[in-house]
Amino acid sequence: MARLPGPEDVQRVPIARDPGVRVPDLGTGLGLDTVGKVLGGISKTLQVKAEKQQRLADAEAKKQQNLVDGAALSDSVLAFDAEATDFHTQTLTQSDLSDVDALTAHRAGINAIYDRTIGGIPPSVSPKTRQLIETRLAVAAQGIRQNGEIEHLRLLKTKAIDSTNAFTNSLALKAQENPGLLPGLLDEVEDAVERIRDSLTPDVEDRLLASGRTEVITAAADGYIRQRDYTGAIDNIINNPDYTADIDAKGRAVFLDKI
Repeated sequence: MARLPGPEDVQRVPIARDPGVRVPDLGTGLGLDTVGKVLGGISKTLQVKAEKQQRLADAEAKKQQNLVDGAALSDSVLAFDAEATDFHTQTLTQSDLSDVDALTAHRAGINAIYDRTIGGIPPSVSPKTRQLIETRLAVAAQGIRQNGEIEHLRLLKTKAIDSTNAFTNSLALKAQENPGLLPGLLDEVEDAVERIRDSLTPDVEDRLLASGRTEVITAAADGYIRQRDYTGAIDNIINNPDYTADIDAKGRAVFLDKI
């Protein structure tokens, strides 16, 4: 009678082992100190590898941050310069900066452009670069505000000189109508120049005073001649040593030719 197969007749299939992770064979009979050293070496190797990976990640993040910061700095400076320059130019051409209200509006406009540009800085920009942008734009804004103030003073000075010249013209008309008033009219010329002298350079002050005196003295001499008072013209003006510096030789010759 044939024997039935038993468990011993079933073929055994070997179980596959995962080669991915191997626990080091620490052997048998090793002391605890040896095992600790082996595990410590493994831990240190893993730590060094992690630190290296972190350094690489930090370096890459720094590169990306530098790109973000560099673009933001350039964009902010360009945007502010373009808008502020355009605003300044429009103010010069469309407003009278000699007016205090116009100057105040100019300052406020530049400040608003500064605030708007700072507000447009991306939140991804680093605090250090944000501070740098704020400083750069603050300096630029101050420069444009100062340009407005310089133009304000220049226009005020020009208006003051024009007004003084117009006042001198009116004094010259009085001198021509009444040459005898000449000494007092010359005092008025000096007073007019004195009122604005603090805003004038010495050479401009000298020219303004000299031109005003010459205009009024010349008008007085012409007034004597028109009135046919030739003696008055010669004695009081043409040959008067007080006015020699005000009427040159050519001017005196012209008057003498009229006489």
